[in-house]
Amino acid sequence: MFLSLASYCSGESIGSGGVVAKRRDECFSSGHASIPCGYQSIHYPTGEISMSAGEGEILLTVFLKHQKDKNLSEINEKLENSEFWKQFPPQGIEVVNWYVMMGIGQVAILRVPGHRLREVNLAIEKSAWGAFDTEFYPTYDFMPVLKDIKARHGIDM
Repeated sequence: MFLSLASYCSGESIGSGGVVAKRRDECFSSGHASIPCGYQSIHYPTGEISMSAGEGEILLTVFLKHQKDKNLSEINEKLENSEFWKQFPPQGIEVVNWYVMMGIGQVAILRVPGHRLREVNLAIEKSAWGAFDTEFYPTYDFMPVLKDIKARHGIDM
């Protein structure tokens, strides 16, 4: 099952069950779809989820841009040698979503307790550099605001 970013971010009920795991390689609850992606399957929840951050947490969008001077085999070798898949994200950091963007690389959205931001940064510096150019963006869920604006203008969403 493919879940669009729009339906995923809106908090619409997409299905039953499903949770976002703390790491990509841990077990997931029932009710998820699985899409193979390189080293492991990335699981997308099929239940209602929240893109908002709790008190003391931030949502962090991480762009992992493929270095264009390397082919996929070279990138994968670098990631394997640096143990990227073990180090990123650090244990206990929640992966809200993870996308492949053709021609760009990968985009991970993480829910990060503020006091662990440095740990996420160090995991990238130690394991992603050399395979990816990286960019970080603090992120928040705009859907509730957009729905309110549209409702005030009499537009259904």
